[in-house]
Amino acid sequence: MPEGWQQGRGAFGGLVPGALTRAMAASEPEPARALRSLSAELLGPVPPGPADVGVEVLRRGSVAVADGFVTEMRELWTAEGRALAFNQQTFVMIERAR
Repeated sequence: MPEGWQQGRGAFGGLVPGALTRAMAASEPEPARALRSLSAELLGPVPPGPADVGVEVLRRGSVAVADGFVTEMRELWTAEGRALAFNQQTFVMIERAR
């Protein structure tokens, strides 16, 4: 987290989930899969300085109700050995009928 983005003891609000979303989008190998769902939890203030962001793919596959494909991912932001934020996201690509 860059210096100057704090609100008191650390960063809160959309900045942290937004950074996690960028990390997750960069981990999705199929750029046509767009973000469709986001759940974010801020577990504590994110202090300035280095952090670790871990991205885990929970599922990659097809969508049963439509001709499409889905990726479910989650990521965890940690700093100084503490979990500070968590996101879970769904990326979807729908195949259009020809």
